[in-house]
Amino acid sequence: MQRWSADAIAFMRDASEYGSFFHQLREILLPYLSITDTVCDAGCGLGYLAQALAGDCRSIVAADRSEAAVSAMQERKLPLNMQPRCADVFSLKEHFDVLLCSYFGSSEEIMRLRETISPKRTIVIQRNCAEHRFSIGTVEHQHDWFSLKKHLASHNIAFEMQNVALEFGQPFRTLSDAVRFFALYNKSSCNVTEQAVASKLLPLETEPYSYYLPQTREMSIYIF
Repeated sequence: MQRWSADAIAFMRDASEYGSFFHQLREILLPYLSITDTVCDAGCGLGYLAQALAGDCRSIVAADRSEAAVSAMQERKLPLNMQPRCADVFSLKEHFDVLLCSYFGSSEEIMRLRETISPKRTIVIQRNCAEHRFSIGTVEHQHDWFSLKKHLASHNIAFEMQNVALEFGQPFRTLSDAVRFFALYNKSSCNVTEQAVASKLLPLETEPYSYYLPQTREMSIYIF
């Protein structure tokens, strides 16, 4: 579960608003949405994906159990058909046409939520890379990348799957911001030093940012 501290929110806001990640992801998901659909974005975090998709559906509930994340979402000017919701998604009583789980839930949790919400369509976006992206040293994720695929196949649930890779890097205003970022997310045993952090950054001349951490987000997208 993402821990939405003030720093985590600020860094995610900068990354989300700097690049075109959510615009590109929206283009990939468009064939699976209808303007008449009601959508539930489960565990939506700061709600940037829900915001990108709001114009392509009838309504979208952006639900997350973190009060800090939902409060940060509500600070932005949101589409009128987007409903921020601070809630445990498993407690929702509504039914939706589409269930969207982006980096949210285990295979078992997704299937349980699917039964509760009764969607006509489920879209799941999962991490599809072994290495932790924001560590100074190399750290491998302990994760079964194909658990959802195996679950769907074993229950004879037809699905589509595609693997995509999109740039979703992190801009920084100062080198000290970058050091603070790595101190927040580093899972390796390597020390977070200015020299180690600076070696991973590219210079930027895009106000107000001076540095950029390039990162490709590799994902598997399931539709069923």
